Amino acid sequence: MMFLVILVGMVSALVAVILWANPQGVEGIIKPMIEGRTISRTIVLFLVIPAVSGLALLDKIDGATAASVLSAIAGYVLGSSSAAP
Repeated sequence: MMFLVILVGMVSALVAVILWANPQGVEGIIKPMIEGRTISRTIVLFLVIPAVSGLALLDKIDGATAASVLSAIAGYVLGSSSAAP
């Protein structure tokens, strides 16, 4: 749980610095990210993958289950990045 809190804090700080330093304003960055589903893929990459990996390491879920979840996530992230606009 502490790892997840630290990870969310680091991502939030990084996003805050990027938004603060952007000369275009917040709308110039956020709107294309929402339209391109970048935010949802980022949440999956930075929150779900470490959570599933941590649960597998703690033997809370089976290794085959973790592998299937991680492969589904890889298909989602890679498939959505190569989709035509």
